[in-house]
Amino acid sequence: MSSIPLKNQTAILTGGAAGLGLALAKRLVDVGVNTCLFDTHQGNLENAKKALGDLCSIAVVDVTDVDATTKEVDAIAARFGSIHMLVNCAGITGKTNLKSHEVDPKDFDRVLAINVRGTLLMCQAVLPHMLKSNYGRILNIASIAGKEGNAGM
Repeated sequence: MSSIPLKNQTAILTGGAAGLGLALAKRLVDVGVNTCLFDTHQGNLENAKKALGDLCSIAVVDVTDVDATTKEVDAIAARFGSIHMLVNCAGITGKTNLKSHEVDPKDFDRVLAINVRGTLLMCQAVLPHMLKSNYGRILNIASIAGKEGNAGM
């Protein structure tokens, strides 16, 4: 995975309760990383915690909420002493199979809030901790649909 020893480092994964986020969390836990999953789906988070074990912690966090993201990130930094990695994996597609002129602006705003604002807020929350320790890695994951687009999306 890396030439840098990852054991005992701390990572936060948004959208970590399922899909790609959960798969990445499993890989990090397997190499000894304290892995903190942020998601809005309590049940999926609890299932992930059971599957990943003691190196996994979970928090119900809406990445579009500046106060919630800051509070949870600060709590993790206090618990583990630092945050070494952030993986922004939370993302949604919104409603599909619509013509552009039929897209509800509220749905469009929700997609932007999670996919763009959430990424920004999480980076803003972890960066002070990373700068303090003079170390950190951030990985922002997006769907190819954001670059290439798909019919009806």
